[in-house]
Amino acid sequence: MAERLDRKEIEQKIQERAAWDKEFRQSLRADPKKTLGEFLGVDVPEDVQVKLVEEQPRTFFVVLPYMPADAPAEKQLSSEELEAVAGGKGSSSWSSSYASCGFWC
Repeated sequence: MAERLDRKEIEQKIQERAAWDKEFRQSLRADPKKTLGEFLGVDVPEDVQVKLVEEQPRTFFVVLPYMPADAPAEKQLSSEELEAVAGGKGSSSWSSSYASCGFWC
C-alpha cells in the first residue's frame, strides 16, 4: 500500500479488512503496531504507540483528537459554519442513525 492516505482513509481500510479477515483481526489484537506497519507497508516509529480498541454491541467509543498545548482556547466559526448554525442547516446524522437501528449504527 504505497499510496498516501490520511487518518480517516487508513481507519476505513483497516475496518474494511478486519470485517472479513479473521487472521488480520487476530494479528491486530496480538500486535497492533506490527500489523499496522505491515498492512500499510511502513515502519511505525519506535516512539509511536498503536492502541487497539474493539467495539462491543452496546458500547459507544469517542476518540478525542490531539490538541497541542498552544492551540487556541476557542475555535472561531467560519462564515459558512456560522450561516449553517444560524440557518438551521446542521446535520441530523446522529439522530437518524440512532433512530434507524435503535442504537448507534
